[in-house]
Amino acid sequence: MATRKAISPQKKKSTRPAPKRRQGTGRLSATNKEKRVILGSTIVVLLVMVSLHLSGCFNELKASKFKKSYIKFPEFGISLPTFYDIHGIDVSVHQGLLNWKILKETQADNVKFDFAFIKATEGRTMKDRYFNHNWRQAKKYDFIRGAYHYLLPNKSGKDQADFFLKTVELEEGDLVPVCDIEITAGMDKATIEKNLQEWLDTIEEVVGKKPIIYTSKKFYESYLSDKFSDYPLWIAHYYVSGLDLEDNSRWIFWQHNDRGKVKGIAKRLDFNVFNGTMDELNLLRI
Repeated sequence: MATRKAISPQKKKSTRPAPKRRQGTGRLSATNKEKRVILGSTIVVLLVMVSLHLSGCFNELKASKFKKSYIKFPEFGISLPTFYDIHGIDVSVHQGLLNWKILKETQADNVKFDFAFIKATEGRTMKDRYFNHNWRQAKKYDFIRGAYHYLLPNKSGKDQADFFLKTVELEEGDLVPVCDIEITAGMDKATIEKNLQEWLDTIEEVVGKKPIIYTSKKFYESYLSDKFSDYPLWIAHYYVSGLDLEDNSRWIFWQHNDRGKVKGIAKRLDFNVFNGTMDELNLLRI
């Protein structure tokens, strides 16, 4: 019997493909992350640059618009910001006995006086001696009239508000009262805020609307902007073509000049504009 050669079993070759060798996978992933971060940062920077550019263009356009509308009026002896449609004056004892008929009839181009603020009181006891005359005459000649109080920050705000309310007979259609605050009287900021707030709260409780705050641009930004920006603001800032506040609060009235002249009126007048429409002005009336 023939001897058979033993055949060793052969291993079958695997048909599964050999795994691909991946080199530097972690490094490649990190590189992609870096690229994404750089790309994102670049986009953010570009967006910021575009935003700043557009903001700068807007501000330049706004400034240009103001300058073009700041026109010299020989009739008044000053330049007026004609970008605003509603103009007015404010008066006190310093202007003496005024002829309100002349004021009402005064007009140059499209500029005429629609509203007038009249000083009524100061501190706890001082009444403007021409207030009654000016208050009656402003109504007689159909001005939209408002009364203001000169606040002494070193005196009780409530006492001063009570004195104002006893002095001024407010009527339907009058503008809400104004608190004129422009000195510290040696008081610290906390005391100024306290007495001003007392005055405002006392008036609002009686009138039913927030009073107006009158002050200079510098005083507002130094003492009032962080507590009183939600009140209607009347800002004094002279001889410039436009007005913006540091905190971007919207002002309602702007006293832009204290040297205005009107033919037939002996003393210089404070000139103002209203930042809005007549319908918006009417919302500030009692």
